[in-house]
Amino acid sequence: WLFIVFYFSRNSELWASFSTPVASSKRTFYVVAGIVVVVFIFPFWRIGSLFDGMAWDEAYKGLDALAIRIYGDRPVFLNWNAGREALIAYLVVVFQWLFDYSVISVRGVLAFFGGLTLIVIFFLCRRLFNLHLALLTTFLLAVSKWHIIHTRYGVRVSLIIFFEVMVLFLLARGIQANKRNSASIALAGFFGGLGLYTYIAYRIFPAIAVAFLLSPGNRGKLKQHWRVLVAGAFVALLVAAPL
Repeated sequence: WLFIVFYFSRNSELWASFSTPVASSKRTFYVVAGIVVVVFIFPFWRIGSLFDGMAWDEAYKGLDALAIRIYGDRPVFLNWNAGREALIAYLVVVFQWLFDYSVISVRGVLAFFGGLTLIVIFFLCRRLFNLHLALLTTFLLAVSKWHIIHTRYGVRVSLIIFFEVMVLFLLARGIQANKRNSASIALAGFFGGLGLYTYIAYRIFPAIAVAFLLSPGNRGKLKQHWRVLVAGAFVALLVAAPL
């Protein structure tokens, strides 16, 4: 990635193609629609028959969901198996209603949110940069080894990517609007607080969100939107309060 940034900085024409606004077209719609179809079909391909059964961490997600669905547990934080955030257990419950007690009911959660992540990161980069960079970023994430593995393997770590890009997209949408966009900022706060229920590494993300707001492109608009940003932060605190 450092090499790519260095190469772009040395090639002004190439960098301009990723920073100059590009109008959408009917062809763009078909490309994006194709990406959406692929990212939701490919992760589910043979997802129930990969590996020799389920790994320990994967199986525990199914057991957590059983504790909620059958035995009536309503954990905010799972205090067994070394302690873990509980959101994925509730999501597996939903997928158990769809796919019964199966491997797919556990791995399908990550495959589904992996597809959503690619869609949201496209719109985030489309808003921050332009269409060319949005398509390139979506493609690179879709074919990255990390993303492919962790969206087809039933552990909760890849959930944080979805919540991070969703919060950044909603923040960008809210503060870059010409008029006050309270709904986007409030939703950013909701997803920002909910992300704390995914994986422990997410706890550093609030600092990244603050750095995003203080970046040169956004800093000048903070004065106009500071009230709704404070309200969004309050929503995040309310959502995270039980944890």
